[in-house]
Amino acid sequence: MLLLAQFKEFVFGAKPKQRGRANSHILSNEQHRQILSWLDKGNAAKLELLYRASSDGWKGLHFDSKCDNKGATITVIKCSGGYVLGSFSSVPWESHGGYKPSAGAFLFSLHHPGGVGQVKLALSADHEQYAVYFNASHGPLFGGGLDISVLDSANSNKENYTWLSAYALPSGHQCDGCEFFTGAKIIGRLR
Repeated sequence: MLLLAQFKEFVFGAKPKQRGRANSHILSNEQHRQILSWLDKGNAAKLELLYRASSDGWKGLHFDSKCDNKGATITVIKCSGGYVLGSFSSVPWESHGGYKPSAGAFLFSLHHPGGVGQVKLALSADHEQYAVYFNASHGPLFGGGLDISVLDSANSNKENYTWLSAYALPSGHQCDGCEFFTGAKIIGRLR
């Protein structure tokens, strides 16, 4: 197992009423503005912090207790190598398992080893039904649980990973899908 980067922290926000900055330890003002620019006006509202693993707990049940049924969410993940990635989902999280489509869902990378810069990755048309995957015993899972997979007890679980399959690489970018976000498929424990 190759471990080139480890998740450092992840947070989640939902959309209340006004545009503004969420209480994030990860995002710079510029990165926050970039994410807002990718959202439609209805979702580009003030981000309310729903969950921070470092203070709310690392288990899937902690994630579910704070994020289930809260509406559209932005997920932000920072790796120990400084890589920042995440996702937007328009469907609310649920504890019961299963794939769900999500209108306008996307992954993003704000800093990664590929040198592309800040980039939004759209869901492939032939994978729309796999936008998110609900599993009560894990954290957030995107692209059917493959593209970004945050597992239960992510701070001690070494199997968190990324593998682009349902979401498309940016135009002109060619690499093994597992290397896009952090340079490795297995990215290890969240910190």
